[in-house]
This record gives sequence, C-alpha cells and structure tokens, in this order.
Amino acid sequence: MSENLMAMVIVMTVMGAGTVIITTAVKTWSRTRHDRQVNELQAKVLEKLGSGQEVMQFVSSEAFQQITAGNIAEGAGAASRILNTMQNGVVMLCLGAGMLLIATMNSLDSEPRMVLQVGGGLVLAAGIGLAISAGWSYALLKKWGLLQFEQKPPQDREVVR
Repeated sequence: MSENLMAMVIVMTVMGAGTVIITTAVKTWSRTRHDRQVNELQAKVLEKLGSGQEVMQFVSSEAFQQITAGNIAEGAGAASRILNTMQNGVVMLCLGAGMLLIATMNSLDSEPRMVLQVGGGLVLAAGIGLAISAGWSYALLKKWGLLQFEQKPPQDREVVR
C-alpha cells in the first residue's frame, strides 16, 4: 500500500474514533446531568411534603408522573436510543455498500480498490451489527414491558394548517 493511502486511512480512522468518543462523552454527560437534576427535584419536593397522605396524593398526580418521565423531547428513554442505534446502523450499511460499489469500478488501481473493499466490508459488518443490536434490544424491552411510548389523545394534537 502506498504511504499516502495509508496516511489517509489512518487520519480518517483517528478522526472517526475521536468523533465517536466525543459524541458518546457529551451524551453521557448530558444524560447524567439530567438524571441528577430530576433526582434533586424529586428529593426537594418529597422534603416539602409533610404527611404520608400528602406524599401519596402527589405521587399519584400527573405532575409527579411528568417529573419522573423525564424530558421525552430531548430523546430520553430506551425507545429513542433504540431508534438512534437503528439509524446509525442503516447509515453504516449504506456507507459500506457504497464503498463496496465504488470498489467495483474498473478505473481504480488495485491498492485503492483493496482499501475500499476491506473498509466497505468492515463498515457494512458494523452496520449489520448495529441493526441486529437495535432489533434485539427492541424485542427484549417489548417482551419485558419496559418500552413506553407517549401517546396523546387526538383532541390534544395541534392541527397543522
């Protein structure tokens, strides 16, 4: 393999790995911060309530359910993580298939063709693994009854004009 081609592959690999690491760290920090804020809020509210009857009334209220449910708009919850994993898997499947398709072109030399074939195969395999992982997670969480989807009654939805 030529030195320029190897340098390009190494730079792309390092940039891709760095992007994944930074994205994962930011998402984890955000989720941890959100969970800490929800826990602090719950502790303060329960501190303010005096008797056991007041606590039971508050726990059964809609306000408490909204607090404990988290912010669904931010993508919290197992369902959105499964969908994100499936989306990443489909993108990687398409990327790997595209790399393999480009590798079939006759105008390429043998070295770039080999890099595209190996890289495309690896990306395609990772995409298949992510898609299988997302499907398996969905099946298990649904079987265990842990997936919850927020459904609004039809009268609460806004009509787009």
